[in-house]
Amino acid sequence: MSSSPPPSLPQVSDLAFSPTNLELASASIDGTVRVWSLESGVALAVLSVSKCVNCIAFSPSLDFPFLAAVSESPDEAGDSPPVGCLFSTVDWEAEPVMLEFPLVLGERAIRPSGSVLPNSHDSFTLGCVFSPSGQYLAVGLTRAPFMGVWRVADALANAPRGAGA
Repeated sequence: MSSSPPPSLPQVSDLAFSPTNLELASASIDGTVRVWSLESGVALAVLSVSKCVNCIAFSPSLDFPFLAAVSESPDEAGDSPPVGCLFSTVDWEAEPVMLEFPLVLGERAIRPSGSVLPNSHDSFTLGCVFSPSGQYLAVGLTRAPFMGVWRVADALANAPRGAGA
């Protein structure tokens, strides 16, 4: 990367390396995700999500070439669910795929212990991670507290035509 200091950037809330080790993504409190070339130090893309982006993760699978970004509730009161979206790592300009809330696996939000919890719309996102195959995205939430899982194929099937292309 370049040895010159980076331009003034918003506070970083999370970082993730791409599976190719060619890019580094940074999530910011201003609601953006920047994708950086590790070779040149140049921002390849600035992706807009909403409010503070709490966590990001690259899918490790080339079959599911996405960067996930999960943000806190877009309204001030926190009454809306967190916002999640998938950005295509093949085409940074493609429309992102929005992830529907609640996070589901078999239509239920689940605790790590396996006990079912009611869906919560006032949770704060703690972290996110893809499964090794890239088929699932798990997200840890607090205030309830619980975790949830999105099935990536379901999100893609429900996305508007052209999203995530």
